[in-house]
This record gives sequence, C-alpha cells and structure tokens, in this order.
Amino acid sequence: MPRLPRIHVEEELYYITTRGDNNQTIFKDKEDFKTYIGLLKKYKEQYGFKLFSFSLLCNHLHLLIELTSGVTISDIMHDINNTYIKYFNSRYNRGGHLLQERFRMVLVEKKSYLAYMTAYIHRNPYHLGLSSEAKDYKYTSLPLYLKDESLENEGFNEPDINEEIKEVEIALSEISPAQDYKQFFENPPQKEFDNLVKKIKSARLLGSDAFKDKIKRKIAESKQKPQLLSPEVNKKFVLAGTLAIAILGLVNIALMGTNRHLKGEFTDLSQKQEKEYSKKLTTEKERIKRGLDELYRANMVSYEAMSKRLEAEKQKVKELEGKLGK
Repeated sequence: MPRLPRIHVEEELYYITTRGDNNQTIFKDKEDFKTYIGLLKKYKEQYGFKLFSFSLLCNHLHLLIELTSGVTISDIMHDINNTYIKYFNSRYNRGGHLLQERFRMVLVEKKSYLAYMTAYIHRNPYHLGLSSEAKDYKYTSLPLYLKDESLENEGFNEPDINEEIKEVEIALSEISPAQDYKQFFENPPQKEFDNLVKKIKSARLLGSDAFKDKIKRKIAESKQKPQLLSPEVNKKFVLAGTLAIAILGLVNIALMGTNRHLKGEFTDLSQKQEKEYSKKLTTEKERIKRGLDELYRANMVSYEAMSKRLEAEKQKVKELEGKLGK
C-alpha cells in the first residue's frame, strides 16, 4: 500500500517511528534521552493526545499515540522533533539535518492491537540486543507500567500516562485474563506476537477489514473536502498574519518618512535649480544688455561721424554755389 496521507483519525492508534538522518545517532547520552522524554511530557500536556508507549534508542524512536480532536499527528511530531533538533544542534554545536524529513506512520486498530503494540515497543531494545532483558533498558515507557521509579529518581520528567496504562490493562484482560502486564510483555502469545512483528515492518494499516474500510473512507473524504487546520496551526497563522500586518505598518511608516524626506530633497533641489536658473538668466540679461549698449554707442559714434561729414559736404555745396553766383 502506498504511503498514507496525514489524515486525522480519533479512537485509533498511530504507530510512529522516527530515525536519524542516514541512521546517525540522535541520542548520545542520558541528558539527550531525558530531554526528549521531557518534550513528550510537555507536548502531551499541550495537545492532550494519549501516549500509550514510547521507546527511545540510539538512532531511532518508537511512539504509540492516540489523537484527540483539534490536533494532527503532523502538529505533534513537528513540534516535538523540531524542538529536540534545536536542543541537539545547540548542545553539540552542529547544523543541518538530524532526523529523516518524514516520519513513518502506521494506523493501527486500537481494539485489536493496543496491548500487543505496547509490548512490541517495550521489547524492541531487547530484540535489537541492547539489553539482556527488556525490562533492563531504561529509556522506554515500561518503567511507568512496572511502577519503577528509578528514572524519576534520576530526574527524568516523565509524561503522565496512568490513564493510558489503565486502558491497556483493560484490553489485556480481554485477551489474556490470567496475566498481568509484566507477564504479558515478557511472554506474549507467540503466534499473535510473531504475526504482529511480521506485519508491522511493511504495513500501513494494521487491523480488521472493517477497520481498513473505515480508514479508506476517511482518506477518500479527506481528498474531497479541504482539510481544516488545527487550532494550533490556526494560532500560528493568526500570529503570522498579525506580525505581517505589524511589519507592513512599520514599512508604511518608513516609506512615509522616506517620501517626506525625498519630497523635501526634491523641493530643496527644485529651489536650488530655480535659483541657479534665475542667476543664469540675470547674467544672460546683463550680457545682452551690455551688448546692446555697446552696439548703441558704436552706432551713435558712427551716426555722429556721418552727420559731421554730411555737414561738411553741405558747407562745400554752399561755397560752390556762392562762387558760381558771382
């Protein structure tokens, strides 16, 4: 079956696995394990989801979660993992990817598999050879099931999963009334458990045919209508919108100031250019006036000289007439 879309399904289980990018180590020491477990507690309280079991290993982790209304599995995993990545990169002075970009998800029918899935997750470190007995590995939710306070005594801020444990005990009483949880997880029904181990490695849906039909209908419905955003995502959009409006307001104020400044500069420049033009015009007028004055004076000199010559010629004419008359 192809990869499941991130649909919201209540009253069923999400089995989540997250690995280090290129299988790199994501938990190096007790402080790292303590930090991630603290984040499970923080975001469980914030989002209100149910956490039935968890197991943290050096390069990957397992979670078994049931969603409540108004939250998606993507919201939960995004916030937990992103916060942890920031912590890890800061602590080890590193950058880049720490976890694979997309976590693996299997939708599991709660009624049929709740007790088996918790046992599978708690036994995972033992199957990987990390402890001689499953109960000896610390960084799982098993100590909470066994009322082991060793991690609490070491300062671990563990999530409260008492209500979830009660649900598992009720589910266990229906499939194996003679066993308590410790007995069940140490010796689960072999056939059913082996079948689960085989299926969980490749399955995307784990449950009855009726359960699979239910999920397929939900997937079909999710493709036909727009997905509603969770309250947390809505809050983020509202916050982003508010910040955007505030930033636009500041930009507008800055632009108004810049506009006034440019207008002032333009006015100053216009006044300066006008003064320079007026000065040049005055200078040009004075130059033309001087040219006209000089031309006038030159013409007047020429006129006076011409008048004198004309008078002299007139005098000569008179004198000539006088001689002819005698």
